[in-house]
Amino acid sequence: MTSLIWTEVGWVRTGTVLTPRGESLEMAASPPDVSLSSGDIVCTAVSLSRYDHIHDIIFNFINKTGMSMLETDGPYGGQTCSAHNHTHHSSYDDSVFQQNRLQIELYHQLKQMNIFVNQPDGYFFQGGNKVGMGYNEDQYNLPRWQDLSVSRQGMYDDTYYHLPTQGWMQVPLIQYHGGGEAAEFDPMSRYLLEYEWALAQYLSYGVAACYRGPRLYDNVQTMGVAGKWVDFYKKYRGIVTSDIVHVRRPDMQDFDCILHVNPFITNRGLAVVFNPTSTSLNFTLSLPLYYTGISNKV
Repeated sequence: MTSLIWTEVGWVRTGTVLTPRGESLEMAASPPDVSLSSGDIVCTAVSLSRYDHIHDIIFNFINKTGMSMLETDGPYGGQTCSAHNHTHHSSYDDSVFQQNRLQIELYHQLKQMNIFVNQPDGYFFQGGNKVGMGYNEDQYNLPRWQDLSVSRQGMYDDTYYHLPTQGWMQVPLIQYHGGGEAAEFDPMSRYLLEYEWALAQYLSYGVAACYRGPRLYDNVQTMGVAGKWVDFYKKYRGIVTSDIVHVRRPDMQDFDCILHVNPFITNRGLAVVFNPTSTSLNFTLSLPLYYTGISNKV
């Protein structure tokens, strides 16, 4: 059975925090030399005495369901905590170290169980599999075309050191953090050009996107557009999830281009070219085919 659980084992803020049982837990104040305003992070949930309880819930669920993927949203162990009554750290001085240690141990356990880990921070050496691909969440407040442009620049840059499948992006079908109607892609039938562009750029880059909204199409036409790009991805999945040669970075003044390469499969290369301008472009494009293994055959 393949399942997904999304957890917010995340932030514990100043004042009080609710435990898994709904109890109110008072948090310790920060050291005299540390200034905290209302809402600042004091200690991540994994460092509390409730860590063991949360840990048992997660692994009990995995063992009973056969779940194969876990998404943790908020594994941040970099903040300090001055509490002296937390089970897994003794004071302010060791709080950061112990929180990071516990987070790493959790990912090690998940890796040993062959669980795919989706996490928003760079825990690849500890067992994580996927992280956000070159974006700031506020960019999804931008008007649709600006969002798409900035997001494509981010993917272009991040795929210098990540494989396409190591990252995710987002499509705010409905308003995410802000931006109003200008930032939304739903109704898709009204914003069909932008919606198809979003599908095309993420699926052709091989980068998974989180489509935030209640639906992926709103009529037969938009269902057909979504289906077209899903079919494209399925057909060329082997090559679009392979390494990328960067041909021209997006600057919205001219075309931009990437070349997927893999000399070990049938489709050894796939070039993706975008024209973000408002006019037709006519140009000759030379592609570096060395990493396709066929440079001496064309």
